[in-house]
Amino acid sequence: MVWRSLFAIFAILSLNVPALAKGPLRTVSVGNWSGGSFTNDRTGDFSHCAASATYRHGTNLHVAVNYDYSWTLGFSNTGWNMPDGNDVTINLWFDGAGPIAVKGKVNGKSLIVVPMPDNSALIRAFREGSQMQSVIGGVRVNFALTTTSRLIPELANCVRWYKEPVEARRDTTPPLPKNDEVDKERTRLINEAAEDHQACMRKVMKDIVPYSSENADTLAQVIITRCQTEEKKFVSLGVALYGASKADVERIVTTRVEQQKREMVADIVTFRAELNKALLSQPKPDNRGESGI
Repeated sequence: MVWRSLFAIFAILSLNVPALAKGPLRTVSVGNWSGGSFTNDRTGDFSHCAASATYRHGTNLHVAVNYDYSWTLGFSNTGWNMPDGNDVTINLWFDGAGPIAVKGKVNGKSLIVVPMPDNSALIRAFREGSQMQSVIGGVRVNFALTTTSRLIPELANCVRWYKEPVEARRDTTPPLPKNDEVDKERTRLINEAAEDHQACMRKVMKDIVPYSSENADTLAQVIITRCQTEEKKFVSLGVALYGASKADVERIVTTRVEQQKREMVADIVTFRAELNKALLSQPKPDNRGESGI
């Protein structure tokens, strides 16, 4: 389920940064892509600019332009449960041309991080192509690249905006000590808020779905509405604990809630189908012996 790993919404956009990144700070919004700039949580220095796009098939796409203008792709799916740290080979096609084999590494079971090779033709294909196909674990997934022609320059400009002042102060800013206790407590609080929201939706779903004849989409919206208090708490904690803007956290959460709504609709339809199937499979009573003959 979506909220099972909601702490990863902040880590996903961090991609291959060595230390936990804080952000997004300067926002990036292009078409269905949203993200921004991130700093190294240990030193406070700018590290990269990144954005993410969600797709109906459930596998989401992430792209980052790093401080040195290298770039990274990320693929995430809440349904994945891969061994953390495993190496993965992904084949890519751009508008049917390929395959191009790239190497990725599993980060947190549901995210694959792919440091992309410094290949101008590959960058141009991603920027100018209309479709990208990937084969991950034998499964082919299609991604529409409708706005990447604007996204890549926007991310590069985001990096450029930060890079010169960061270089000027790099040698004069002492690194800040990392506080593992603070990070641990922050993670605990955000995970508890995510679990509270998940538990609310499970309870409401259990309370109303078996007894309502409303259509599945309406029931899913009712469940989400009944748990808005828990959702707002998660948003507030994201702002307070990670320094992100409220608008950015709300946009990320709204995207995840919409994905969860689709999952709830599917669960409700499946539940009703299984219930009807069970009722139809029950043997009909044999009344032949009740005639008195």
